[in-house]
Amino acid sequence: MSTPTEKQIWRSHLTAAADVAEHYRTRRGYSQARLYGGLGLPPSEHQEDDCSAYTAKSFKLANNHSRLKVPDPLGENFNRSGNTDTAYHYLKDIGGKKIVVTNAVIFFPGDVAIFDNPHTGRPTDHMMFCSHKGNRSYSRWSSHGHESTVFDRDAPEQVSLFYASRMLTLKAVFRPHALL
Repeated sequence: MSTPTEKQIWRSHLTAAADVAEHYRTRRGYSQARLYGGLGLPPSEHQEDDCSAYTAKSFKLANNHSRLKVPDPLGENFNRSGNTDTAYHYLKDIGGKKIVVTNAVIFFPGDVAIFDNPHTGRPTDHMMFCSHKGNRSYSRWSSHGHESTVFDRDAPEQVSLFYASRMLTLKAVFRPHALL
């Protein structure tokens, strides 16, 4: 069981990783390659990710800089092979608690949002993580793009929980068990 201080420290490292990646967004490319590369690289370095690799790599960086070790949100023990689909099933079945999205809920860094795409029929199409605490209107989320045919930019950017609502449907928000 982790202490509140350990969770706070881990979350501060996740926030810092997201802030740096977003600042250096022009050094990031988009790739769905597996095995994804760059695990453990500083977020300011040149690297290519998709949304799920970016999430896992950010969690790993927070783990590397704190005593708390939050499991791979993709459910693959940071072996560089997971994706949004493995994340959804892992968080739903084993590794997380589903958070009911209401106006009163406060989201914390490390919460993971997963989306589906009603236009393509894909059940798990995008994911991102909360980088700054707040409610559904004021929390900030870090997202690393999507298929280039859908979004106009792919690098990490700070967004709201419902920034993609015209294209994607929020499927679920999970809080990893280690952060409860």
